[in-house]
Amino acid sequence: SVHHDFIIELDQGKIRFIKRNGSSENEMFAFAPTYTGGQLQGINAIQNQGYSFALSSKGNNGALLNVLEIPKDSTAENRKLNLYGEVKVDGNFYVNGVKIDTNGGGNSGGGGGGWNGQYPPEVTSDRDKRYWQIWAMAIGSGFSKQAAAALLGNAQGESDANPTADEGGGRPGFGYG
Repeated sequence: SVHHDFIIELDQGKIRFIKRNGSSENEMFAFAPTYTGGQLQGINAIQNQGYSFALSSKGNNGALLNVLEIPKDSTAENRKLNLYGEVKVDGNFYVNGVKIDTNGGGNSGGGGGGWNGQYPPEVTSDRDKRYWQIWAMAIGSGFSKQAAAALLGNAQGESDANPTADEGGGRPGFGYG
């Protein structure tokens, strides 16, 4: 199918969406069969650099608003994905190998505070791990981000989040501030 400078081509199971520029053609997007070891595995949706791909919702006024977008500058070496609107995940969700559920752990309530003992990869020092634990437990217990940040400020001011800091009279405090 050809319409002015836009072409849709079906060939050998691949559907290509092409932009014609004079005598040259640029593939913008394609659906193509995927094979491994000569066996059909499924279908790939392939976005090409310089052209975005989006799944959109149509509004009452006819406007299209993206829900999912692979932007123009996404490449195999620098993959990008944008999500818009409310996103729900039913099942497990991981970021860089760290399970995300109520900011790093389930909300168990009570003394557990919902922290599962895992730290993001950039949290490496013992000091930062103490602060992350306070943060994750507060968020997991339902604190707002502002309230959790206030706890961190208090912990820093009183004991630098050291649970055995000397909090007066030469006695270890056994608290985080």
